[in-house]
Amino acid sequence: MKRYLFLILLVLLFFAAACGPEKPQDVLAYCKASYEEILAEDPNFPPAFIGACTSFFQTGRYDAFSALCKYEPFWAEFPVVITSPQECMQYLRGL
Repeated sequence: MKRYLFLILLVLLFFAAACGPEKPQDVLAYCKASYEEILAEDPNFPPAFIGACTSFFQTGRYDAFSALCKYEPFWAEFPVVITSPQECMQYLRGL
């Protein structure tokens, strides 16, 4: 389940980067819709995703998602071994 959720999240992030909303005013609606899709798979996924997603589109930086590092399922299936929220934040800053 965690691996499936992580793969969905990665696909959404890469898809968002490549084919995300074209207009700045569409970003919030897009991020909310993406969150609803994730929420269907994991009802405990933090709503901080919406703000992180919006910030990602504004800055283009993956460290916008560092607020989600407090939620272990977010980083538990990263392609590198991460054992703490701090390591998760460092990993995202390095992307």
